[in-house]
Amino acid sequence: MFIRSPKDLASGLFLLAFGGLLASQSVPLSLWTRGGPEAGFFPFIVALLIIAFSLVVIGYSLGFSEAQKDEKKMEAGGQDPTGLLRVLAYAILMLAYGLLVETLGFLITSAVLLLLILKLLERQNWKMTMAVGLSSILIGYFLFKRLLGVPLPAGWQQWW
Repeated sequence: MFIRSPKDLASGLFLLAFGGLLASQSVPLSLWTRGGPEAGFFPFIVALLIIAFSLVVIGYSLGFSEAQKDEKKMEAGGQDPTGLLRVLAYAILMLAYGLLVETLGFLITSAVLLLLILKLLERQNWKMTMAVGLSSILIGYFLFKRLLGVPLPAGWQQWW
């Protein structure tokens, strides 16, 4: 078998082992009872996601994709300043979100964050921005507020 990316394979295997360890540690905790999710539910779901994405990374390391072509071009030509600026912009937006979510509330802060990310950083058209933004916010609100019963910050909306 020919390995295209040993670094990706190593990180994928590490994440697979970490996900397996996390899953094995969260199963002894109670996952679900009649009242809803218990202490082990969230770590178990995170472990399953880590395992799934590690398998994707392992699969890519054994194949050749467009991302690997771009990575080889970057290694040959140096760093991409645009990529670094995008990471910095994402970090600033996430920090601002964390600082403003209590004041403005979940719905308003999430809407502004998704609008900025999709329109400015990802350069999506308005139709895609509105569809992804609204569906993400509504699904998140329904999942956390209604299904799991997690209180979300209301911010200014509490006075309406």
